[in-house]
Amino acid sequence: VTTKDGNGDKVTLSASGVPDGAEFDEATGKFTWEKATAGTHKITFTASDGEAKTTKEVTITVTAPTTALKDLVDEIEAAGLKEADFTAEVWKNLDSALTEAKAILEKEDATEAECSLAVVSLKVAYTAVTNEKTAKEELEAAVTEAKTKMKAAEDGSAKEDAEVVLAEAEALLKEKGTAKAYTYAKVNLADSVAAITTGTTEP
Repeated sequence: VTTKDGNGDKVTLSASGVPDGAEFDEATGKFTWEKATAGTHKITFTASDGEAKTTKEVTITVTAPTTALKDLVDEIEAAGLKEADFTAEVWKNLDSALTEAKAILEKEDATEAECSLAVVSLKVAYTAVTNEKTAKEELEAAVTEAKTKMKAAEDGSAKEDAEVVLAEAEALLKEKGTAKAYTYAKVNLADSVAAITTGTTEP
């Protein structure tokens, strides 16, 4: 805290509402708080020259190191993901990262470094799962669209080829595919259907 008196008088500093563990040096105006407590804290600083005084209220919001990690864990659990909908590898990675995150949240002395690392690991695992989910949903939409277009298409080798690709896509959806496999099937199906509508393959 710095002050300046227009008349050059000596200014005395003081503070009220200083949180436990924090220190305010009235001589230097330096405020320190090495191990801040999570929450919102209001501190009032006062400067006086003996005749007049000025006060300034400051609000300090301290976020616990576990806050971001807890928010991410809550988001994932609220997503309603099911193991049966994903490949073993991506689900295993998410489950492991989630278990580790919860273990850290249960620690009373979890450090910021631990929480930050857990957030990164959990985000990576969660992203892999959501990417797989999104890719599957996009393939499902592509299958529905392909069926509609193929009904109106004339018979021929192009349509027969597209039907084979469609069957492969539907089989993949019944199983568990990776995000890459779903994406490949979607592109392949789109190309096959396009061949019917553009007539790139002769009957």
